[in-house]
Amino acid sequence: MGGSGQGDGAGREQVEQAAQAYIYGYPLVYNLRECAAFVAGSGGFPARAPYNEFGHVRDLADPDLKFVSPNNDTCYSVAVCDVRREPLVLHVPDTGGRYYVLQFVDAWTNNFAYIGRRATGTGEADYLLAGPGRDGDAPPGMPVVRAPSGVFVIVGRTQVDGSRDLPEVHALQDAFRLTPLSVYRGAGDPSPPAGIPEPDPRVGGELEWWERCRTFLAAFPPPTADAPFLATCRRLGLTEEESPYVGMDPRETAVLVAGAKAGQAKIEELMQQIHATPAGWQMTTHLFDYNLDHLGLGTIAGELAGELAVGVGGALLAGGGMKMGQVIGATDRLGGTPVDRPVHFGEVLATLYRQLGLDPNRTTIRDLAGRPQYLVDDHQPMRELI
Repeated sequence: MGGSGQGDGAGREQVEQAAQAYIYGYPLVYNLRECAAFVAGSGGFPARAPYNEFGHVRDLADPDLKFVSPNNDTCYSVAVCDVRREPLVLHVPDTGGRYYVLQFVDAWTNNFAYIGRRATGTGEADYLLAGPGRDGDAPPGMPVVRAPSGVFVIVGRTQVDGSRDLPEVHALQDAFRLTPLSVYRGAGDPSPPAGIPEPDPRVGGELEWWERCRTFLAAFPPPTADAPFLATCRRLGLTEEESPYVGMDPRETAVLVAGAKAGQAKIEELMQQIHATPAGWQMTTHLFDYNLDHLGLGTIAGELAGELAVGVGGALLAGGGMKMGQVIGATDRLGGTPVDRPVHFGEVLATLYRQLGLDPNRTTIRDLAGRPQYLVDDHQPMRELI
């Protein structure tokens, strides 16, 4: 890494790079540690299960549940899946029109697939869950869900209409099953899952996080679009086959420790950028954007709630009495981050509701628990379109 004093320009640059790498690697490290804790039963989630099995929460959530944006009108079913040695067959029951959703989250916390009432319907079905590079495994006619990483999480939610409905929901939860493909085809005991890899035990203390990140990067490579971030990781030893953190030079150690501290401080700083909704609720709306500083919806739990993701998107609007024939906003030349007039999707929704004659910040609808919810929180219609 070529360590140097932190007081000079080169040292400061190295600390900045280490902070960027820490923020980049945070979702991977945090997510896989949570997965391992779920399997071991040592985390804060009120359920556990071995790899490739569902663990079910039988009661509705209360304020003590440490989970990302929990809701209390569904029961959760969670499975940590490891498909590196063989695919799994997912069986979903006929829910008779009842709402449910299975959210698929890869090792990097990217949502890559959904199965449920809105996406696939509520009929009974089987799906093959395969990892990257597995082709030709699916039984005839079975849909394939291909995961971008060999370990991923299924976060399931099944609608509950009050406490009296719980017994029926429990029966449906028990009908969601995961079966190794070899067992599905009639073979004997399957090979045990590989599990989440362990870091080099010789590395601990202040460098443990970096060693975990190195280990997880090797096991679950990021997408090719992340090449610029990987270049930074490479300079810090995160792509080395053998751990460079064993007996590391104290000056280089100091750079990584300072970078981790700065990266954590940046995450916590952004967590404090809180906006009040019209009803007086507070939320960190920035964390619900997909953006290149790697802070967005769904990963950082507990005292820090959010996720990490990358990219921008676009929308084509037409009709509805809006002013047409214009382009609003611009990105950099790679389409990676907005550089002029960033548009939040809440603004788009507020605009559409307004054109339908609804006040987006005052009109409410009731959720399944009977609580009023605003159509749009904290966003106004786009002035360019009205």
